[in-house]
Amino acid sequence: AAPVRVVGAIDPRLERVDLGVHELRAVAQRVDARARELALLVEPRVQRRRGRVVVEQALQLLEAQRLVVDLRLEVAVAAGDRRSEGEVLNTRGISEISLGRVEEGRASLRRAIEIAGEDDDLWSMGGAYENLADALNLAGRTEEALETVKEGLAEVTGRGLRVPDWMLLTFSELTFEL
Repeated sequence: AAPVRVVGAIDPRLERVDLGVHELRAVAQRVDARARELALLVEPRVQRRRGRVVVEQALQLLEAQRLVVDLRLEVAVAAGDRRSEGEVLNTRGISEISLGRVEEGRASLRRAIEIAGEDDDLWSMGGAYENLADALNLAGRTEEALETVKEGLAEVTGRGLRVPDWMLLTFSELTFEL
């Protein structure tokens, strides 16, 4: 019973999803394994110099956050919750690009766009395009960011969504920067 509560705590929507017993057990086992990994990561390690302790703790927290995001993605996929899968990929993509892993982040955000498009979730699709454009711009890839927001505007308006103000603002900002 405890693993089921852990899964529900990670994403309460899972309590409403009808997972088969075998899938739920498999997810619960993975949750338990990841929880043990996280416990090892967040144990404090005392170093001789304070600066090194701060840097090491920050790196441990980033790794722990990555594991949590990966776990949430795994749970969403196992539950067949495509909306949550897209949201997690969106979050992971922004984080990866912020940490300098631009191609990995770009791939995550592109997958979030793809999922939203397949499900006709235009608002999520626009948000993922927006986040990809913003993150690419922050990574110094302003021209690619502008092309991305143009693509996003065409895609969501072509499917009938009114142009979101935040996409227009990003378009304006990126055009001004170039």
